[in-house]
Amino acid sequence: MLKNKIIYLVLLCVPTLSIAGGSIDLSVSKDAVRFEHDAIRVDSEIHFTVGGIYNKPDNTYLVSSSFNVVDQTSLNRELIGAIGVKGYIYQIEESAFSVGLGGFFRYRPTTLSGFCVEGLFYYSPNIMTFNKTKSMHELVARVNYQIHNRARVFVGYNHISATFNDTEVGVQDIDNSFNVGFRLNY
Repeated sequence: MLKNKIIYLVLLCVPTLSIAGGSIDLSVSKDAVRFEHDAIRVDSEIHFTVGGIYNKPDNTYLVSSSFNVVDQTSLNRELIGAIGVKGYIYQIEESAFSVGLGGFFRYRPTTLSGFCVEGLFYYSPNIMTFNKTKSMHELVARVNYQIHNRARVFVGYNHISATFNDTEVGVQDIDNSFNVGFRLNY
């Protein structure tokens, strides 16, 4: 239990290393709320995020923090991609910890002013999951529209689940929902 609290504190402190701008992301569905803060390290292509999800009917939660390297030197400004790692602490049947490998992309076609499509995927194989968890994944897909220079609204889909070693428990969803939300850049 103490080990989980120490890991949780480390995950929450990592994004404070960045001092430049970033974004705040909030989405809600019928049963769940998701919050994420993305910060950009000064003079670099490094993004740190910290966030969480709470699903009320299932009483499940997830806290996460990620470290991604973003390709912002590409000549194609319409497409931005990133790869990195993301740490998760979550409570479904019991507390568990996973480290996922993956990344995200954002595609903003210049022909469709204001519209953007984005996706995110992280996967934690058995070797990177702990406390009776066999694997874990997070998938996010969104379509958003820029309503202000620093604000976007979106419609999206989240699917986050973990597979447990116990065959009776099997696959458990942390969140599996369509949602609406907004992102504010600062």
